Amino acid sequence: MSHVGTSPEYDRAKARVQKKRKFRTDLLTHIAINAFLVVVWAFTGLGFSGRAGSWRYGVCS
Repeated sequence: MSHVGTSPEYDRAKARVQKKRKFRTDLLTHIAINAFLVVVWAFTGLGFSGRAGSWRYGVCS
């Protein structure tokens, strides 16, 4: 079955699926990059820096 024209419902559904797909891709990219950074941090053995973690206090207050 081929569609010559598309309905507004189809276009909205297609846009919604594309947004969900982009969100999933962005989320997986974010997780992968952060996991890589944690592995690098763990292998360097530099330990925790209080200055690196202190930014969250300013953000959360």
